[in-house]
Amino acid sequence: MIAVASCWFDRRFQRCFLTTLAGMDPADDPPEEAYGRVTNPERFRVLHDTAHRFLDELAGQYEVTEIRGMTSDPSGSRDQAPFRELDPARPGVGRLRITFTAFPGLMVKLGQEQETALPACGCDACNDDPADLIEELHDQIDQLTDARAQKRTTRWRLKAPLPPANSTT
Repeated sequence: MIAVASCWFDRRFQRCFLTTLAGMDPADDPPEEAYGRVTNPERFRVLHDTAHRFLDELAGQYEVTEIRGMTSDPSGSRDQAPFRELDPARPGVGRLRITFTAFPGLMVKLGQEQETALPACGCDACNDDPADLIEELHDQIDQLTDARAQKRTTRWRLKAPLPPANSTT
């Protein structure tokens, strides 16, 4: 039997809670002190750099209007957090908004409905791997630009056709 565990962060109590499914052995649980402790938050700084690169690529590749601004920091910091939003030119297509939290992490909003925190928690018990989070961000962006995350078939419009896969340019 495969044990699956996930951690969710309750901002009201500033605590991480482990949800255990499929009869996980309590002996496999991280030590109690690992919950809520973050020994190396800077390992997530790479998410900021990667998200900026993804947004730059998307803005160059698709017909979008880019909006930059500041908003309240969803990570609980009292400071303002910068965000970048790409609003597709095609009506009815979901926009992409990424807020760069002070944690450091990302709050990714796809269209009107889907919002994801990367990392979801960041505590030592969750032990999120930044490489996995980058892959998740990439997958979410691919779904949005390819319309798979939407309930309609309208997708983001390219500025110019992509070259064939076997092209040397």
